[in-house]
Amino acid sequence: MWLVSTVLAACAVLAVGMLLILATASDGRSKGEAAGSVPVDRSGRVEVRSTPEGAAVFVDGEPTGLRTPVVLKGLAHGRTIHLRVEKAGFASQEQPIEIAPGAAEVRSFELRASDGRVLFAGAPPGARFYVDDAPIAVDPDTPLSLSVGAHAVRVETPSALLFSDKVDIVPGDQTIHVAGEPATP
Repeated sequence: MWLVSTVLAACAVLAVGMLLILATASDGRSKGEAAGSVPVDRSGRVEVRSTPEGAAVFVDGEPTGLRTPVVLKGLAHGRTIHLRVEKAGFASQEQPIEIAPGAAEVRSFELRASDGRVLFAGAPPGARFYVDDAPIAVDPDTPLSLSVGAHAVRVETPSALLFSDKVDIVPGDQTIHVAGEPATP
């Protein structure tokens, strides 16, 4: 009796094994592909460059962990991806790219500084500086890094307001001329 039950158990194990093998056998389809569907052509390539180099690369909003310059391979053709590059101190840039089969696209990004460097000229010693009503420490010989855009800038001494204006900070270097101590009447 034990011989019959052993043979039946062995046959059951073999039958389950054969079913598993048949279910996972490769018939030219990739994993997750339905029977009768066309295999996805993943021959698309995009070379990504940036000036300056070293920008992080994102595809469809997801980080790739790669930095420019880099070649992205194995992209499915016939679809559009959204390629974005980011680097600290620079504004991020994004481009949509239609992936063509077997084509090697090249995308170059000229990154613009997201900060402006501002030098305050003509301020007397002891002047106090405020940007958007927040006090800031300013070294008269060192440019101050500010984000690009409009800012309320004020410079004053204990006895006078020397400068108060909205200033449009642009990428790169700029100088704000501050009037010296005004004469008292």
